[in-house]
Amino acid sequence: MTTPLSNRGIALLITLAVVVVTLSALGALVRVASTARAARTSETALSAADDLLFAVEPAIRRWLEQQSQRIALAPQTTVPGLAIFSSKWTLPAVQDQAADPITIELYVSAFDQLGMTPWSAVIAGSPLRTTLPTEVLRAVTACARNTDRSPGLDILQAGHRNVAVFPSGIDLESSSGEKCIAVGSLVATYNPAVSSSASGASLEVPPRINVSTAPIPLIESALRLQGLGGLEQIIQARTQGRHPTIAPSAARRSDPSIPELTTSSNAWSFRIDVRIGSIRKSWWAVYMRLSKWECVQRFVIDE
Repeated sequence: MTTPLSNRGIALLITLAVVVVTLSALGALVRVASTARAARTSETALSAADDLLFAVEPAIRRWLEQQSQRIALAPQTTVPGLAIFSSKWTLPAVQDQAADPITIELYVSAFDQLGMTPWSAVIAGSPLRTTLPTEVLRAVTACARNTDRSPGLDILQAGHRNVAVFPSGIDLESSSGEKCIAVGSLVATYNPAVSSSASGASLEVPPRINVSTAPIPLIESALRLQGLGGLEQIIQARTQGRHPTIAPSAARRSDPSIPELTTSSNAWSFRIDVRIGSIRKSWWAVYMRLSKWECVQRFVIDE
């Protein structure tokens, strides 16, 4: 079975080669900052966090290319996500300077866009939306009503504080994962069902649901719309860590309100958390596989 631990171990081997040079640079930056004024220290640490973000990007691309298509989450999963990298380094204090050791932490969590309810399906009133918590449903509906921009968590971040917008990726390692219940872990803003120029209300292309990662209630709703059975077989396969086998679609492809089913994904979002001493910075990034994996959105999480 694919687990957060095994994927983190794979990602660790990939990432260590990528970040080792950056860590050396970070060590120098942080040690220099330790003798400076507090404001200067914060500025340097934030700059070092940005450096670490771009240093880890090649590792994310390699995970997408080599591991993402193999993911089959346990059927009890409440969000389609997993921790792919988690590590902590301590830079020792400099002997001839009055400075404490500096701890650097890096967490990367992946969330499958095709394992979520598509934004367009929520706005169009699809039965898929009934699987969402009430507060998430209200936030997405209100956001779509108040803007004509394409769907995005950056819009929600700017105007909706009564609901968790971003999942806490670090808490994916806990057994409950309750802190991961957020708009960003349940509603897909970059499901390929929505084109880059379409508004949130567009359903011109059928949404897609990945039966290897989606929560079981969402899969059950999608199967019902397709007129298909096979839920027990999907649960059994995922319990064994295998990709499920899905029957051919019984729905007409011309009906854009009925989701297509798939066993893998070409759209993943990532939460990247960096901590350097007391400084913390987080980003949200979305990657889609077009001709190759490309980052289609990246912005700072304001929490």
